[in-house]
Amino acid sequence: MGCSGVASVDSTEGSITGQVTLFGRRVPASTAEADDKAVELGVRFTSSSDGQIRGVRFYKGAGNTGVHVGHLWSSSGRQLASVTFQNETSSGWQRALLAAPVPLTKGTQYIVSYFAPSGHYAADVGYFATTGHTSGPLYAPRDGEGGGNGLYAYGASGGFPSSTWQSTSYGVDVIVVPVANLDAGTPPPADGGTPPPLTDGGTPPPPPPPPPDAGTPSATKNCAPSPHLCGFPDGTNTGVPAGVVLRKVPSQLDSGPGWHWDYTYGFIRADQAGAVLDGLDVVGEVSVMAANVTVKNCRIVNIGDSSFGITVRPGADNAVIQDSTIRGADAAAGRVCAGVKVWGVNSLLVQRLDISAASTGIQTDIGTVQDNYVHDMGFKAGDHVNGFTSNSGGAGLLVRHNTFLNSFGQTDAISLFEDFGEQKNATVDDNLMAGGGYSLYAGANPGGAATSQIRITRNRFSRLYYSTGGSYGPYTAFDPAGSGNVWDGNVWDDSGEPVP
Repeated sequence: MGCSGVASVDSTEGSITGQVTLFGRRVPASTAEADDKAVELGVRFTSSSDGQIRGVRFYKGAGNTGVHVGHLWSSSGRQLASVTFQNETSSGWQRALLAAPVPLTKGTQYIVSYFAPSGHYAADVGYFATTGHTSGPLYAPRDGEGGGNGLYAYGASGGFPSSTWQSTSYGVDVIVVPVANLDAGTPPPADGGTPPPLTDGGTPPPPPPPPPDAGTPSATKNCAPSPHLCGFPDGTNTGVPAGVVLRKVPSQLDSGPGWHWDYTYGFIRADQAGAVLDGLDVVGEVSVMAANVTVKNCRIVNIGDSSFGITVRPGADNAVIQDSTIRGADAAAGRVCAGVKVWGVNSLLVQRLDISAASTGIQTDIGTVQDNYVHDMGFKAGDHVNGFTSNSGGAGLLVRHNTFLNSFGQTDAISLFEDFGEQKNATVDDNLMAGGGYSLYAGANPGGAATSQIRITRNRFSRLYYSTGGSYGPYTAFDPAGSGNVWDGNVWDDSGEPVP
């Protein structure tokens, strides 16, 4: 599973603290089989990283009732841990955390399973027939690759699952924390420095060298190599300010006025109006669930598919997110899907954030996004890489005086898309941008609705990575005939010449 920038969000769970699962929010092809016999169902997996095994998950459909018990086994059938599921929902992914973490040893095979006393389990027939499944450091081998996969054992009380049928995946999953994420892993440098280099073999090739004239910045050109010298955001003027003392959540602090650490799911809930989260060091998601919440001076690290640094959820109007550093654990398999993801609100301010090792920096359709630095993007095979993205418009969006640098030759530095509705009433002004397939998508997507009130003004397009700005060109999808649309004052960063 990859990040697309438009990933769906399970509003009941929040993303998990530095943790990785095999299947994320994937829904099995069959959520409830007709078989009603008691059965233990499991999956075999290994990890390319040491760490801890924290819990068990399974997908629940209609008729899968009774008391469910999760188990962790060695490859030889020795039980390593068990846990009873509690407070289940009627359907969807269920999870239970182990009473104590089990050490995860790199390269060792484990089986995670659960007992379904009433059957009616989920199933993906043939899922492990030809290929294994990879998620971050976790790998579930192909059926027959060193043993069977998609495992089961019938019996009134379950037991070690060792049988297979047509390479079926039964909607069973594990929760692990890679060693890099234990106790916040390797925290980002306080000065907003560069994350580790890309190491994932699935990443695109490096971009070509910059053109020879991408030299020393000045007040008027060549700003991208060191944006602050031209007054643009970079690591010197965004993120957690120097001198701020951070407190680790939850080890040093697990609650404050209007917010608390959710020990069940492993993330921060800011669920009371007016909450202020200040000076926190978090591994996991910060979920804003109430109006008038402020998040400032925080460092947030998260990883995995469907992972986010900060989410602003429906009804959480007037959120203010400022002066914070958000990143993944690394820029490859440990990337965070989105630094900031917003939906269902009517107002927002996102300001002076330093975001890196994310496949999408900021995603919102509304509000003011100003003075942010999004750079050193993250990528895992299957991702779309966006510096900033909006999926529909109309309620008012201002993207002003940010730096968006995407060295990958795909997707964008800034994009206005029409995935969920027409683009209108959006201003993209005075930004410094580089890279992507196109550095800018300006809203008029093929087959979409006509755009209006799209104002693209005073932006600087850098050739830092590609001689054409993005690997295909500086911009696309701008309709000069749209009502109220404006293209004015946009220039090349290295020359000051107009971008027509």
